[in-house]
Amino acid sequence: MWTNIKVRTKFLCILMLAMLLVLSGVLATFHMPYDAYDRQLYKSITQVITLFAGQIQSELDDVQEISMRILSDNVLQKNLSLLKRLPVNTTAWVEAKNEVTDRMANFSLWFSSGFSLQLKTPGGTSFSRFFRIAYVPDSDMLPERIQYAANHEGRAVWRLESRDGEMTHLFLLREIREIEGLSLDTLATLQIEPDLKTIIENRLHMLNELGTPLSCAVYSADGVCLYAGNERLRRTMPGDDGYERIRQPEEDLLCVRYTAPGGWRYVALMDYSGISGTIDRVASRSLMIDGMIVAAALLLSILLTDSLLRHLRRLVDKFDMFALSGYVEDIDTSPYSIDFTPEVPGESCLLALHESNIMMLKIELEQGALGEIMLIGLSGDSQ
Repeated sequence: MWTNIKVRTKFLCILMLAMLLVLSGVLATFHMPYDAYDRQLYKSITQVITLFAGQIQSELDDVQEISMRILSDNVLQKNLSLLKRLPVNTTAWVEAKNEVTDRMANFSLWFSSGFSLQLKTPGGTSFSRFFRIAYVPDSDMLPERIQYAANHEGRAVWRLESRDGEMTHLFLLREIREIEGLSLDTLATLQIEPDLKTIIENRLHMLNELGTPLSCAVYSADGVCLYAGNERLRRTMPGDDGYERIRQPEEDLLCVRYTAPGGWRYVALMDYSGISGTIDRVASRSLMIDGMIVAAALLLSILLTDSLLRHLRRLVDKFDMFALSGYVEDIDTSPYSIDFTPEVPGESCLLALHESNIMMLKIELEQGALGEIMLIGLSGDSQ
């Protein structure tokens, strides 16, 4: 079937197949710029989250440092020891209690973002300082928190508490043990509740001022939501680190998940609709230009093919004419002579060579007797 197809049709089929392969390659690799841009955007957001997570961890480390300074305070150690050893409500006991209250007021000046600072002795005496008007789960330290601190034997430990319909509270708990004489007796339990929401929002505000706005949610290692910038973020659960595209009829978002070295997990959402619209417009323009280039290349190829086949057809016709009549009529309609401007390289040379060979053959035949006989026979045949 292929051998019966015209040469022009074969040329066009080859050209169409080549163009089809080119277009297939373009379409197959069309998504690669999208993926490359998403990966670059993911790296950029991850760097911002890493910076943000480091700042939050630094704030919490400062709280631990303050707790260390509190438990090692000499005045506090001395008066807590007196409260433990002296009879309750004696003059010396009351003076020691007042001293502890004064020290608590002094300690509260060290906090820039906190809800409360509390102490509770084994005898049940409580000391509290509240830094701002905010919801406090309990005015007194709960027994389970005291036991949680006791289980860690003087080491600082973070505890999360959340209740239905309420915000999650973060507490730093540790025992204050007696340093004098290295008795390490428990003098009190220290509880510090930092204002995590204020800490996070202050850091987000700083990032916004630096020109790198971030909308994120913060989760504990157990998946407890510690902070969410909006309800949409609260509904986006943490998962494996990476990124994904969230496409819904009303939103187009890029979701980035990141786990900090401390175990907390961060989820950031970026509005992708504007970015996607810009990329789609550029991609559509690129496809349109590619289509125009392919169409122009195909049209030019068709014109060149027709021109080449037209010259080949003339050459074949001249050979056929020469084979039948022994001479060639100039059938070229162009204003140029084929002898001086051949359409096909070597065309005039081939015709001249054939004419020279025939003339030499005739001369040799005319010079001999055999030539005369053959010429008579040929002329008789022609009659």
